[in-house]
Amino acid sequence: MPSTTDAPTVLWWSRPPRAREWTLLGLILVATLWLRGHTFGPTVAESTGLALWPVLEGGSEPLDCDEAAYAYIGRELAEGRVMYRDLTENKPPLGYWLYATAVAVGGANEMTIRLLVVPFVLASLVLVHRIARTLAGPLAGLLAAVAFALMSTDPRLFGNGSNFEHFINFFTLVALAGGVRALRPQPEAGGEPEQRRASWVWWLLAGLAVGLAALVKQVAMLTLAALGWIAWRGEPRRGWGGLAALGMGVVTPMALALIVLAAQGALEDARADILEYGRMLANDVPAEPGQPPGWVRWLTGNSEPNKMWSDNGLPWPFGPSTYHTWWGGGSWPLWALSGPAWVWVAMTRRRSPDASARHLVALATLTAWAQVVAPGLYWQHYYLLVVPCVAVVVGVLGGDSWRLLRRGTTWFSRLAAALSLAVCGVALAATGFILTRDYLLVPPAQVTARYKGGNQWIVLRDLGREWGERLRSAGIERPTLYNFGWQSPLFIYGDMDCPTRHFFADPVFKTFAPKGDPRVADRVARTLADLEANPPDLVVLGYVEGFPALRPWLAAKYLPVPFGKMPALARVAWLRRDLADRVQLD
Repeated sequence: MPSTTDAPTVLWWSRPPRAREWTLLGLILVATLWLRGHTFGPTVAESTGLALWPVLEGGSEPLDCDEAAYAYIGRELAEGRVMYRDLTENKPPLGYWLYATAVAVGGANEMTIRLLVVPFVLASLVLVHRIARTLAGPLAGLLAAVAFALMSTDPRLFGNGSNFEHFINFFTLVALAGGVRALRPQPEAGGEPEQRRASWVWWLLAGLAVGLAALVKQVAMLTLAALGWIAWRGEPRRGWGGLAALGMGVVTPMALALIVLAAQGALEDARADILEYGRMLANDVPAEPGQPPGWVRWLTGNSEPNKMWSDNGLPWPFGPSTYHTWWGGGSWPLWALSGPAWVWVAMTRRRSPDASARHLVALATLTAWAQVVAPGLYWQHYYLLVVPCVAVVVGVLGGDSWRLLRRGTTWFSRLAAALSLAVCGVALAATGFILTRDYLLVPPAQVTARYKGGNQWIVLRDLGREWGERLRSAGIERPTLYNFGWQSPLFIYGDMDCPTRHFFADPVFKTFAPKGDPRVADRVARTLADLEANPPDLVVLGYVEGFPALRPWLAAKYLPVPFGKMPALARVAWLRRDLADRVQLD
């Protein structure tokens, strides 16, 4: 491994990219767009006649439960409903507002949801390139961009989907870029006051970005720990000014969001959903049966290992999985390399002019891992939060190795640099091979079946379309559905509404409502009152036990009808009695 004594004496930021480098970056951006496009390639081929991807049969990948839930919220917000007051979810509002903006423009459909995150992913790639280039030169930037392109599309991380983590990554990278820029020497400044003023602006930008990230998910606030420490310690003469600017930046978007929610009359509901319910989700929900102990779940993810000492599925010694696949299975070469790459960046000596910026990236990597662990749920897409920092540290390792290979003073240092650079290249090539084999050469709809919980999302897409059409054929212009489960795709593919704000049985509701637990008593009562006032056309119990007060209400007003072919469902839905003669049944 190359020596830390060979860090650059001048930050690369002051050297603008050459045309060749910009061309390569542009090609990486185009390749990233094409790579992500495989997910919705059949839709593009159907609408344009262009077969741009190697495998197109079977339809585009359907929306999963989170994507469909956010799309439903976005549709309802675009139609005038208010978040938290009329719809419940436990995250801050910005992610939902972004979905609502996209749906207002393109409609609540697969293509809109798939395209929504593309600008954020591409902008994140540019920021990853810029940060790595700043720290270790042009090659570092390009290597980091390639690593990010591959890992951010990995279906085992749900990277090819439209999860909130893509928004968080963009805002976090803006914050890191602001921090790195604030730590840059200012040779062009006219003196210390000008240098301090320029630094203050960049710390303010970093704070604004952290505030926006935390308005998507609360855990993103952990990035502030890395920025705050470096702002104070990295530049002690102006550390307090940097901290003040960071704080001002964080508070500003949050204050604006509070003003908007207060104006909408949703502030109290938002407090209950985000603070109280979010805390219950993180602290009170037990792990699913078959999950490993919490101290190893960060490694296995939410993957339910069912056999030890096996050679497939999860990494040794956990064995195969009967649920989702292991989050690291698609990009494990880069995850493996990220450990030594992180050590390399973190061990940069303080006398190096870019030490503070490198230490910021190293600390941000740790806070990203903390964001994965903090909710205690370990869903695969949570690990996307670490991807930007992994890409940067891998790029920096490669860039430093290349520089030492060219400028090393001993044969040993050059040999170590050559081996380090070769390992970076092999890790990127191996990850690209895995992604090609397990993603590009797999029919898009089967990607979700292989890596995201089986065929359930394909079945739910078909069921939603089928039952939406059946209900509309019975003269119902906008069918209504109550779903006690995770089957939110029914709302989007069936174009159905929910008469209650509790349209989605999250883990807290699912765990405690069937037990009559007082922690969810208010939600149960409000749900029943809404259903009584506006009985939905159809009721689906994804969690078949429902909750005690729901069963007698169903028996009095609804008829069981055949529904679905998915083992996870009860295969029975409940149709309102007065619709039995109007709706075509199997």
